[in-house]
Amino acid sequence: MAKEITRRDFLKGMAAGAVGIASAGVLSACNYTLGDSKNLGKPKASAAAVPVAKPTEPIYKPGTYTSSAKGIGSDVSVTMTFDEYSITDCVIDVSGETPDIGGKIGDQMADAIITGQ
Repeated sequence: MAKEITRRDFLKGMAAGAVGIASAGVLSACNYTLGDSKNLGKPKASAAAVPVAKPTEPIYKPGTYTSSAKGIGSDVSVTMTFDEYSITDCVIDVSGETPDIGGKIGDQMADAIITGQ
């Protein structure tokens, strides 16, 4: 006979799974390795190996935009600056996150966003 679980336990499990999937998606989208603890957070290939072509038509409305979302320990804000063709600057404020976990990734993610456009 299968063990019955409460609605609360089900929702806690779903939330934990969603956070894990979201974290893996963010890291893989930025070309970072998962699984092997020695390679966690290290790029798979150099950024120079992936050429970025300049668009022929303007694709962005130039300006600086800021947004934030709830992190684990605090709100995480991202401020990005655009010209008509590219992301020219990206600052990710992870100052309220755990220094050895979320606090380490802000600069790396900002660099990956600019490099990957």
